[in-house]
Order: sequence, then C-alpha cells, then structure tokens
Amino acid sequence: MDSMLFHCLPVVEKTEMVRKACVVERKTDGNTTTEDTLWIEMPGLAVSPQEDDAELFLIMALLPAMAEGRDIQVEGAVSRKLLSNLSEFRDVWHSWNPNLFKDIQFISSNVFEDSEVKIRNPAVAAFSGGVDSSFTIWRQRNWAHSSAHLIFVTVSWCTGSTSRSGRKKPSA
Repeated sequence: MDSMLFHCLPVVEKTEMVRKACVVERKTDGNTTTEDTLWIEMPGLAVSPQEDDAELFLIMALLPAMAEGRDIQVEGAVSRKLLSNLSEFRDVWHSWNPNLFKDIQFISSNVFEDSEVKIRNPAVAAFSGGVDSSFTIWRQRNWAHSSAHLIFVTVSWCTGSTSRSGRKKPSA
C-alpha cells in the first residue's frame, strides 16, 4: 500500500513564537514520489510536551491520507490515547464514505502514555477566525478572567504545485 512518512524537524524558536515542522514523504511502491513540508507556528506558551511531538501533524494529515489511500508512518512521539481515538475517528469516516476515505493504518516510532503529558493550563482554544471558533470564544467569554489560553491557528501545507491558500496555481 502507498504511504505517507513524517520526519519531525527540530523546533525553531523565534521571538515569542515556536515553529514545529515535519517533512512529509509520499511513497508509492516504496519509492518517494513527493516531499513536502508541513509546519505550524504557535505562541511559546503552547509548546508541546515533547520535543519530537508529532500529534499535530498526524491529526492534520489523517483525512488527506485517507483520501489518498496512504498508510501513515510517523517518526516522532504520539500518545497512545490519540492513536486509539484516531482509530475510532478513521473507522467512522470510512464507514460514512468508504469510496472517499480509505481504511488506512498509522503507526508512530515513539508511542507515549498519556500520564507523561504535563498539563500547564486548564483550557486552550484554537482560533482560526471562522464562525465556529468565534462562537467558541463568545460562548467562553469568561476566559478573560481565567488561566486559559487562546491560540490563533494558521496551517500551511507547502507544495510546489499549490499556492499558500491551497488553490492550484494558474498555468503559465
């Protein structure tokens, strides 16, 4: 079966931001067909519990991998609980539309127990600027007086064939 292989890169700290990235190799019949970089920037307060934490990338890549029919192999840390929950998530999406979302497998080179995660704050909300995240903030407007954090999220999947917005670049 075809696969996606994730290689986590070292965390880069810039001013008050942290950038996590990984190289994504798409393999067909064992040969690399494409190589892209997936990255996320977040405030320093939101640093993941482990340096090689790859959970964000696994979550972001799951539906595209299912659509492409590619197993996922992550060279990084993923919690056992996330793997269990994503297995259920995958099964539901596959049952709803098996032609679009293939039944794939995913593994990690470093599976850690959930008790190893140190929770520093009671709540975090990812804010994209859309209707759903705006409603979440409105609904939780008392967060201003708590120790919860709001993280503005922008995600880029960089490829040579698409623009930053994900739309195909016009042909020259």
